[in-house]
Amino acid sequence: MTADEEGRELWWPLLSTVIWSAVTVHGFATYRRIRTRTLPALTGRTAA
Repeated sequence: MTADEEGRELWWPLLSTVIWSAVTVHGFATYRRIRTRTLPALTGRTAA
């Protein structure tokens, strides 16, 4: 195994974790923003 291959083996799980974290946080933030915007409009109440 070359040093380049070893570096890639080490980086992939780390990069994958960072990407998944970013996607999850972004998705959750978007979900919360949509929910807080549409729910009060549907129920006629202000956001808590």
